[in-house]
Amino acid sequence: MLFERSADVVYGLYGGLLIANIAMLLVGMVILSPCIWLVNRPKPYLIAFILPSCSPASIRSTKASSISASCSPTGVLGYGLRYFGVSSLPVVLGVVLGYMVESNYRRSLVLSSGDPLVFLENPISLGLLLTATGLLLYSLIRERRQAKAAA
Repeated sequence: MLFERSADVVYGLYGGLLIANIAMLLVGMVILSPCIWLVNRPKPYLIAFILPSCSPASIRSTKASSISASCSPTGVLGYGLRYFGVSSLPVVLGVVLGYMVESNYRRSLVLSSGDPLVFLENPISLGLLLTATGLLLYSLIRERRQAKAAA
């Protein structure tokens, strides 16, 4: 019905999208070589350019300084993980997916009246739990064997 009754709106929308795509192509072609030059700089210079750009942008986008205040401890934590040779991927996954996993876990417990055995009743969730447990045990055993072999 939108195409029949308001064709001028649809044509205007498509025309605007076409102009925006052409403008993005032109801007991308213009700034491509400076971006390549910037990325190929040594890492300390790149960090010195990116870090001051992140804090004001985070404050401006959320209008709250709490995000900027949490950036510094997170950076210190990342540096500490790198210094001690710990992989930062599990931390990033925990931060990104942790809230979603926790809220869905809480929701499922509310739906099951607080019964945690609900996860063992469904064959799919039982299979996923068994697979996760098996992978965890396998990695622990493999790490222990490698530590014994190194010693």
